[in-house]
Parts: sequence; C-alpha cells; structure tokens
Amino acid sequence: MFLRPLLPTLVIVMTMGASLALADEGMWLFNNPPLQQLKAKYQFEPTPQWLEHLQTASVRFNSGGSGSFVSPNGLCITNHHVGRDALQKSSTCSSRLKM
Repeated sequence: MFLRPLLPTLVIVMTMGASLALADEGMWLFNNPPLQQLKAKYQFEPTPQWLEHLQTASVRFNSGGSGSFVSPNGLCITNHHVGRDALQKSSTCSSRLKM
C-alpha cells in the first residue's frame, strides 16, 4: 500500500536507469572486427595472424550455440545451456550423466 503512490516515479527512474546502462562492446563478427574502435578506445591493434587464430578457434554446435577451442586437444568453452544440450544428446540411458 505504501509503494502504490510511488510506483509511477519508480517506473520512470528505473526506465531512465536502464537506458543509461548500455553495453560497450557490442557484437561483431570475427571476420569484420571494429578495428578503428579497438584502436581508439583500447589502444589494441589485432594483427591479421591474431584475427585468423580467433576465427579458427571458434566452434559452432548443432544446437545453434557457439564456443571457442581453448586447448589443442579439443576442449571447448561455451555457455552452460549449449554444453547441457550436447551432453543430453550424446548420453545414453546406461551412461546418463547427472546435470
């Protein structure tokens, strides 16, 4: 009951705060990085060799998820839902892993 009169003000303040909280990095493809932005903002100039390494380290899973190779043995890093989907698809009833 106490918050009801403050609700419109609270909504306005939260909306204004959310509009100020924008991600800085954005999204970009490995074959078309924002080179000028990286140099101007972070003083980072990726070499063509580094960009090629970045491109070849990426992996796309059948579920539509993506990740990156982090070892020469095929170890990948990805989001939990992508890994969970892969584990569910590759496990059998006799070797069911607990998740």
